[in-house]
Amino acid sequence: MTLRIADLQLTLKSPDGSTKVGERVNGDLKNWQRREGRGSEEESDWPQRTIRKAPAGLLELDAASPLGCGAPREGWLHFRIRSTTPSDLKDGSVEFSVNDSFSHIHQAIASKVPLPGTVCPSPTNEEPDLGGKKDDEHHNF
Repeated sequence: MTLRIADLQLTLKSPDGSTKVGERVNGDLKNWQRREGRGSEEESDWPQRTIRKAPAGLLELDAASPLGCGAPREGWLHFRIRSTTPSDLKDGSVEFSVNDSFSHIHQAIASKVPLPGTVCPSPTNEEPDLGGKKDDEHHNF
């Protein structure tokens, strides 16, 4: 029997007890770029002037291939959590869970989540279609 990743999930738990589940965005990491400089901690989007027009070189995690025993797997994932504020991230906690093909759940929890750092999506006129309505505020992870 081969071990595989069955599901990946990112959840934001706010201090008020509410929970928001991140939407996985596949295949857009080639459009992400590195930021130069920092915006204020309360900014939800980075101004265009701070973005260098060179690709970040992010490789998406290959979640479809079988997992090898003791073999590391590296890569990036993109999740979008809609209707969030910077204080939701700073005061809440983020839980990342991986369900494997043997029905085991592997979890990691981070509290006091820093705001998105030096890697961000390229500014575009269109957001990826996630099958839902657009909200005014969201954060990418």
